[in-house]
Amino acid sequence: MILPPKIRQHPRTPILPRTKPHLHPICVDPRASAASYAPHPLNSAPCRTAPFDPVAAAERDSYDDRMERLVWLHAPPLVFCEKTGQWATWWRGIRPSTGTPPATVIETRSLAACREELNGQPAAFVVLELTAANLSAVLDLLADQERLWPRAAIVVVADRSLGDWEPIVREAGALAWSTSPRRLRPLVEMACRHTALHARPYETIHAAIDASLPWRSNSTD
Repeated sequence: MILPPKIRQHPRTPILPRTKPHLHPICVDPRASAASYAPHPLNSAPCRTAPFDPVAAAERDSYDDRMERLVWLHAPPLVFCEKTGQWATWWRGIRPSTGTPPATVIETRSLAACREELNGQPAAFVVLELTAANLSAVLDLLADQERLWPRAAIVVVADRSLGDWEPIVREAGALAWSTSPRRLRPLVEMACRHTALHARPYETIHAAIDASLPWRSNSTD
């Protein structure tokens, strides 16, 4: 490979493979301005440099990186209130494209246990399962939410057969409604936004470590 004298490389500098002439790092377009070129670390000749893209940089922020940062934040938990745990399983299978998911997930099996969790974590994000047996109890909890836990966010999931109850449940105070696991992604994204809104750093590193210890069960009856 013979290079022009003005851009001949040092013998120890690796020569990049030739591709298209206008994309080759050692080929300078005489019609382009000198300001559009910058030195390449592997080549003494100038080359084009791509501008910094903040959107692309944010996309490189992986799910695991966001979870690792959340360990040092005091964030509200994600509380499930359902009989079988099926909705929680479907929920865990969805990874949000943006935002930080709640680091603590608590599963309860009764509305009484859910109320206890809300009393201890008044800013929690709650997923309530509506069934034919707990219609009135769910509506009562939604009615108490604004008075007792104004910082909490409550969404409702239910079987397709209960779809006619959606306007009533929304009117009672539910932020969202879903009758299908395929439509859970908007609720997952909503939980991420809620976590980002209410997450606060721990006052000391000791408080962060104490909060991460598994002394309490993540499932209550």
